[in-house]
Amino acid sequence: VDVMSMLRELSKPLWEIDFPSLPNVWGISAPWLLSHGYRLYPTWPEGRYDSTICNPDRPAPRDLPHPYAYSAYFPGPCNDVSMSQNVIGAQDEQWRDVVIKVVAKGSQELTIFKILAETPELFDSRTFPCVIPVLEILDTSYDYKFVVLPR
Repeated sequence: VDVMSMLRELSKPLWEIDFPSLPNVWGISAPWLLSHGYRLYPTWPEGRYDSTICNPDRPAPRDLPHPYAYSAYFPGPCNDVSMSQNVIGAQDEQWRDVVIKVVAKGSQELTIFKILAETPELFDSRTFPCVIPVLEILDTSYDYKFVVLPR
């Protein structure tokens, strides 16, 4: 998957993006992410990871500690169109809601995420109430990594 081309395309204004030509990163990565403990939200239409972000299979547990937040659960097909094909909703093995972002290796964005991941003070909401902490950075054998954040 040519993520660098995808990220360059996604940096264009929305009306200039050629969405049909973008690679289906999520469709091909779903089994790999599941093997690493992350189940992507079901999509509508089914299997169209390139166009929508949907509701989880199961609601997240309530009263989760920081950094996991409770979110409303609406069962059934979703029709919230995503304008960002490099971010998708998922749940971890404890059914907590997360988002996963694809980030190019060697990018400034990945460097920032690594610095955030190495700063444990960010997990204290009293100290840094507006910073979303990095939960995990998953390396791949391709030219990108997956960054996992609480939803």
